[in-house]
Amino acid sequence: MAMASSPISMEEKDVTGSELQQLCVEGEGTLQQASNDDDEECRVMFERELSFCSSRCRDVEDIMDDSLWKRLPEDLLERVLAWLPLASCVRFRSVCKRWYAMMYSQSFLELRSKEAPVCGPSWLLSFGSSLSSQQLINDVGGSSFLEGNVFDTSSNSCFKLQFPFLPQDSVLVATAGGLVCFCCNTNESHETDVSFYVCNPITKAWKLIPSQCSKVSVVAMLVNTESSSFSTSYKLIVFCEASTDRWLWMGIVDHAAKEYDSKLNRWKSIGGIYSGEQFRPGSVYCEGRVHLLSSETVQALDVQQGIWTDIQAPAYTSCARLVECQGRLLLVGDMVHLNVFQLPGVSSYIGVVIWELDPDTQEWVEIGRMPEDMVENFCCSSFCCVVSGGFIYIFPKLERLQQIVVYDYSQQTWQQLQNWLKELPSSVFCFEPRLDASA
Repeated sequence: MAMASSPISMEEKDVTGSELQQLCVEGEGTLQQASNDDDEECRVMFERELSFCSSRCRDVEDIMDDSLWKRLPEDLLERVLAWLPLASCVRFRSVCKRWYAMMYSQSFLELRSKEAPVCGPSWLLSFGSSLSSQQLINDVGGSSFLEGNVFDTSSNSCFKLQFPFLPQDSVLVATAGGLVCFCCNTNESHETDVSFYVCNPITKAWKLIPSQCSKVSVVAMLVNTESSSFSTSYKLIVFCEASTDRWLWMGIVDHAAKEYDSKLNRWKSIGGIYSGEQFRPGSVYCEGRVHLLSSETVQALDVQQGIWTDIQAPAYTSCARLVECQGRLLLVGDMVHLNVFQLPGVSSYIGVVIWELDPDTQEWVEIGRMPEDMVENFCCSSFCCVVSGGFIYIFPKLERLQQIVVYDYSQQTWQQLQNWLKELPSSVFCFEPRLDASA
């Protein structure tokens, strides 16, 4: 069967993903060792590299006159650097103290947020299913800290991101707008005092958000960058059990939704109590509503009005995930054909199927079904999936499966790629790296 072109394209990039991560960690240390004379020398050297003229036409020394470029206005320099790719911005932080301070100035971040092009392809950020030696590494002092796996879809490279400020039991629960959110239990009972950490993995800026939530099941994160002034605001929508000790009959529990607003720095309850089955991991924010999945239904909570809406789910079996792709709500789930009469030649396992919700009729329409030659290697496996750039990446949770399956939403084609994860993932999130996202 002819395979679709790989979604992982090789694009021209200033540095590779591993070099970017290394610069994020070591950039400040390199800067501190430089003297003022070194700053001046480095600044002149890098300013020369910004020339768009070819040395074949004229002598570089004549074009890059130091007496001229030393007097380049600060606002013009910010405008030039703001249009550089993210990797270049991280790299140029180490040029001199002046550039380092400018990269974090409000005027530069505001300019980049408003006028600069999109940062580029997203990263896939994941953590393993357990706190193993691949996730926790030791620093110089001997203490351990959390480390995540990153795959850069633009350069086809893998590297690590370190989170030394997080507790070891932190769990990645949501990503949006260049920020990531972790959840951790600050109480040994693992039922009360749940806290959240929101951070920018590139700048290492983070914020601790205590809460009164307990037994958290699903977290959604909404990020908004205002156009009138440079200010990144976000909201956390947390779904948890309304009662810590009351369980209703037949596995039905009471769910409550709470919202944290970073602008107001406070929590509030939204919507009433919803009684239903336990929600599956993952949520999707689409058309002003947060969608959650149970075994038979999709529950949608209108964030503004606090109204719950029930949507019947398609007949999947044991594993399913809600995702959003190009503004449409999709459900990815496995399907089993009930071969009641045990007919020969009839396979009982169909494989992974993708449905799309029709916004007008609120009915699910099948848009893709995994090819038979891929089903054999994916049979009856739990999986997690994530959307990046119009592609749905499906990760199996079996060690013997060394490949992942990718579905192209636009072309409606399937292909297999080598699995770059070294361990079974508990979850995989799409993360858009941004320099101007503030926690």
